[in-house]
Amino acid sequence: MAKHEESHDLQRLCPKRPVSVAARCLRRRPAALRMETRGLAGLRRANRATRQRRPARERALVRALFVRTALSTAPLPLMPGSCIFATAQAHKTFTKLGNVTTVPPSDSSQDPHGGFEVLKVFLSYAKEDFNSVKPFYDYLQALGLDPWMDSEKLLPGQRWEREIEKALNAANVVIVFISPNSVSKRSFVTREANTAVSNLRYKKQDDIYLIPILLEPCEVPESISEHAQYIDLNTAAAREKVVSALFKAAEQQKIAIINGVNHGPYIVFPKQVQEQVAGRPGHDVVIDYPEFQSTSEPGVAESLSALFSGRAHTLLMQKRTAPWDVRPDLHPEVDDSELNDFHANGRWDGYRIALATEHILSISYSCSWYGAGAAHSNQFSEAFNFRIKDGKAYPFKLTDLFSDHDAALEIISDQSRKSIAKEYWEQCGQEITKDEWWAQQFLDATAPTTENFETFTVEDGNKLSFYFAPYRVAAYSFGTWVVDVSFYDLRGLMKQGPGAPLFP
Repeated sequence: MAKHEESHDLQRLCPKRPVSVAARCLRRRPAALRMETRGLAGLRRANRATRQRRPARERALVRALFVRTALSTAPLPLMPGSCIFATAQAHKTFTKLGNVTTVPPSDSSQDPHGGFEVLKVFLSYAKEDFNSVKPFYDYLQALGLDPWMDSEKLLPGQRWEREIEKALNAANVVIVFISPNSVSKRSFVTREANTAVSNLRYKKQDDIYLIPILLEPCEVPESISEHAQYIDLNTAAAREKVVSALFKAAEQQKIAIINGVNHGPYIVFPKQVQEQVAGRPGHDVVIDYPEFQSTSEPGVAESLSALFSGRAHTLLMQKRTAPWDVRPDLHPEVDDSELNDFHANGRWDGYRIALATEHILSISYSCSWYGAGAAHSNQFSEAFNFRIKDGKAYPFKLTDLFSDHDAALEIISDQSRKSIAKEYWEQCGQEITKDEWWAQQFLDATAPTTENFETFTVEDGNKLSFYFAPYRVAAYSFGTWVVDVSFYDLRGLMKQGPGAPLFP
């Protein structure tokens, strides 16, 4: 495991807002840029649940989990997709949540998905925004939801207009992705979005059905903004807030969320520890972690589950505001039920299964943290890599992979510099070395040393991905950089045989 937590006072912004290497930053950027924008900070999540275990012979049937959510008493706690009027009415209501037991759905809600209905989420977007929407589709699918995206669901020869209409009518929730590309399309305004708005008349005032997501700055059509609160995907913890809204929608519609997702020999259940406490300062901690089950590797699954559960609970304890850390001289007095995000320390972690096979397990964590009163949050990545052998998991590091480690570092360094410099130029129209200070930062962070490349994952079984936190190679606005180095480029240098992690 390795991590990078770095910050510098000097930040020189590029004239053009960039994305990361090979447009993959969107998929792997930290799950929470939590504190940059606080306009929708009223939402507080609680995924406390008990689960009903099934016999081993029925493990193919995924377990269901109902998730409760609540609105805090923030000045205007607007949940993405919530009815503005209904939210305002409830804005002084705070529900203290206890445990929520697993409730099997009624017979009428059963379908082919393991015997349970899945929350159906229709994604409406302009085709020009495909690269921005597809990672969101993958994320919802990984959560066990049933997202519908035309490029993924339509088959050759199908009457696409009819299929889109069917999917839209069957959807429990409609997410409308808004950008200059979409609002300029007349069909966008008159078809899918307006259908969703029209369907609101059949919903209760507090039902979450339409969730507008702003991909890029633009004017949100009044036909949408008048009916549902939108959220900017580039603002603090946007993805988590959308997922919380989806969980709330599932609860409202009495739909169970399928949690188990197949990853190689494992079924992975997304779990979470979270705690929000008002104080001076307060704290807001949300740590997602995987729970593993496996019929072929039960011991490995149990060990991995214990490891990541322990990590999550350790972070929760570490990031709480201790009694001796209270600073009333720096932070205002607040109501016990209200969390002031600006005056609260924060930590938010989301994980991703990069690779899961019978021999290799690779997991990345996108981590965000915030110090109360700071200008913005900061991000870094962590990575966990394991070799599975004889019923046990063995963690391995970069130094374990190569017969000639120094030669491999030279290749990785060279590839990283080329990839980052190319992406920087494509986004900014200038060389990354133009600024003397950032040029030195870039060269230092990509120098051929082990420390620079400790955070990596194994991807697709044929490459390594290396993570660079904001500020390491470029300004904060660039977010996390991810560079791929293929096994082909490292051929001849990777260990092989019984003692090799990747090529036994």
